[in-house]
Amino acid sequence: MLKLIFLLLLQLIDCANITVQPVSINATLNSTIVFSCEGTGDELTVRVNNTPATNTDVIAKGFSVTSSAHDGTRRTELQAIAYEHNNNTEVRCRASTDEPLQAVLSNTAILMMQG
Repeated sequence: MLKLIFLLLLQLIDCANITVQPVSINATLNSTIVFSCEGTGDELTVRVNNTPATNTDVIAKGFSVTSSAHDGTRRTELQAIAYEHNNNTEVRCRASTDEPLQAVLSNTAILMMQG
């Protein structure tokens, strides 16, 4: 029994998890907004309309991402300029581990524009 509990706990140590979900934002046109996400794992990335936020096309649309890690928790912030062409943009975070190989996606947050 003790061995089983140990094995279950061991799996939890190295698992990918999203602990803070990104939240939809209703932004004023041309304002600057920030989506935040936190999680555990070997990597935490952001996807914009299912494309990595580091992609040059995403960056050209006014998005930039920063990441940090502290005490096993990873945090990403996606800054965006609320241009009209970014209306209804979908944002998701992706936490992943290498061993065991695992990936978890956050809920989808939406960037919406208001007049």
